[in-house]
Amino acid sequence: SPLVLLAAHSWVEHLTSSSIAAMRENPEPYIAGLARSHDHPSAVFGAWSIVWTSDAFATWDIRPMLSGVEAPTLVVQGDGDEYASSEHAFATAQVIGDNARVELLAGLGHLLHHEDAERVVDVVADFVLRTIDED
Repeated sequence: SPLVLLAAHSWVEHLTSSSIAAMRENPEPYIAGLARSHDHPSAVFGAWSIVWTSDAFATWDIRPMLSGVEAPTLVVQGDGDEYASSEHAFATAQVIGDNARVELLAGLGHLLHHEDAERVVDVVADFVLRTIDED
């Protein structure tokens, strides 16, 4: 079965932690967004953001484990992702191996599936259908 990664992180870049630290300075818009899905959005935001900006989490890196991924893999990321560089997507795919490819979507950020759901669905569907056809 194919694997699709949307705006996935495989390690903590400086861009990631610095962008989240900036969010912590003005959390209200993010908390309001979380309120649509969570009963305690302030607590969710606080717990999530403190982990991603902590010194202890700064060394989190699962890239050494990704070489074990054998499924055909599509790494999808917006080229304007506020929390990860484009290089992040390419490095993630590189450690997975020849079974992985990257699709950078121009003009989209980290929430690419919200920003242009139809485009993301088209990219994912195309990948899945081509992968099934190859089997």
